[in-house]
Amino acid sequence: MKNRIVTILLILIPIVHLWGQDRYLLLRKVGRPYQIVFYEGEEMRFRVKGEKKFIKDYIQGLKGDVIRFHYYSIKLSEIEAIDVRGRNFTVFSFRSSPGKLFVAGIGLIAIDQLNQVVIRDEPAGLSTGVAIVSGSLIASSFLLRAIQKKVFRPGGKSVMEIIDYTEIRNSAPAGDF
Repeated sequence: MKNRIVTILLILIPIVHLWGQDRYLLLRKVGRPYQIVFYEGEEMRFRVKGEKKFIKDYIQGLKGDVIRFHYYSIKLSEIEAIDVRGRNFTVFSFRSSPGKLFVAGIGLIAIDQLNQVVIRDEPAGLSTGVAIVSGSLIASSFLLRAIQKKVFRPGGKSVMEIIDYTEIRNSAPAGDF
């Protein structure tokens, strides 16, 4: 019983946290399923147009097209790049090349095991050739993931926008949900 309560609380805490956030900065690419989100109070590392160094600061507020930090505010159009290392909500996007390689490596092991156990009626075991090929697929997916771009540059298909749920809630007529 105690484990169920702890499990329910662990599931509900992230949901309540997201529920309480009314405004957030959304970084996405048009036509891609994944996105990166920055909430108020989170740390953001970015580079302003014309500067060479990145600035690191905490987001104090988001309104319209302005991000407010502790001592200054900046418009979205003035940001040249945002450092997004470690910001992805999933380990892999399965549409990207590293994600496809990772799934192929795991899938190869699964298909080989299914073939051995179900079709050939042999005991489960990993063959050397399958282990080498699937291991190299998985390792190359992690290597590709490590050398991918870590900077989000707005413009073109890359969109940076501030989403405000309070405006959406207030403008929606009752009964349209």
